[in-house]
Amino acid sequence: MKISEETIKAVQKVITGDSLEGGNSIAPYRSGPDLVTFFNQFGESDEYGQGFPSRWFYAEGKIRKFNNTDSLKQVLESAVDPRHFLGSDHDVNEAVEYLNQYLEYDDLKIVKEGKYYRIRGIGDEAEPEADDSIPTITEQKEDSISIFISHSSKDEEVAEKLVTLLRTALKLDSNEIRCTSVDGYRLPGGANTNEQLKEEIYNSKSFIGLITPNSLNSSYVLFELGARWGAKRQLIPLLSKGFKANNLVAPLKDYNALDCGSRGQMLQLVNELGQFLNREEEKPSLYSKLIDELITTSSKDS
Repeated sequence: MKISEETIKAVQKVITGDSLEGGNSIAPYRSGPDLVTFFNQFGESDEYGQGFPSRWFYAEGKIRKFNNTDSLKQVLESAVDPRHFLGSDHDVNEAVEYLNQYLEYDDLKIVKEGKYYRIRGIGDEAEPEADDSIPTITEQKEDSISIFISHSSKDEEVAEKLVTLLRTALKLDSNEIRCTSVDGYRLPGGANTNEQLKEEIYNSKSFIGLITPNSLNSSYVLFELGARWGAKRQLIPLLSKGFKANNLVAPLKDYNALDCGSRGQMLQLVNELGQFLNREEEKPSLYSKLIDELITTSSKDS
C-alpha cells in the first residue's frame, strides 16, 4: 500500500492535529511525546528529548518510512481511531472525509466498520468473501476461544505473563484464553487432547504463536502454527527469549512479528487485539506494570 506526497501531508495534519490552511485543525492536537508514543506502537523505539525535530517534520518522516509497507494500513487506521477524538471539539467523521479527498487519488478509501474505521481499496470497501470451507469470525461458535496462545511448555513463565497482560488489558474472562501450560487456562479434564486442540486452533478468533528457540524445537508448536497457517486466519508471531524476526523462515517470515521485549510493540498488540476482538481496552496505566514484567521475563535466557 502506497500513498502520494500530498496524502502524506494530509495524514500528518490529522495525526499531529496541526492547523489546515484555513487556520483550523481537523483533529485533536498531539504533542511531541504524544507523537513518539503514537509511532512507537508500530515498532519504532524513539524517545522524546533535546534535539527533537519539529512535530510536522517528525510525523511526515515517519509516514514516509511506513509508506509502501504493511504497517501503513495500521498507521492510517490509528490516525482516525474514534477514541482519540473523544472529549475533544473535533469530529472523527470530518477527519475521515478530509483524508478521503486525498486517498481517492491513491485508489484508497477509509470506511466505517463497526466502531472503527478501516482502509480499503476503491470498490473493495467490504472484506472479500471467505472461502466456503473457511468460516468467518461471525460464523464461529459463540463459545469459541478468543485467544489461543501456542507455546512451548519450557516458556511457561513468559506465556503466563502474556496471559495476565491480555486478560487485564482487554477485560477477558479466563475461559476466553487457551494456554495449555498455564493453570486456569489448560484443556478441561478428560478432554481428548488432540481433537480439542485441532478444534480450538482452527476456531479461535485470534492466534498468537510465542516464538522462542524452545518453541521451534517443539513438534506440537510447529503443528499448531502449521494448522493455523493452513486455516488462513489471523496469526500473530510473538518473539521472545532473544529470537529475532530475521531468524524466521517461511511461511512465518511473511507475517509481521511483534517482540515481547518492546513496550511499543506490546501496546500495539493490545490495541490491535482489542480492535480485532471488538473489546474495550483498559487504560494503559492499569497494565503498564504487566508489560514491564513481560519484558523482563522475556529477556531471560531460555
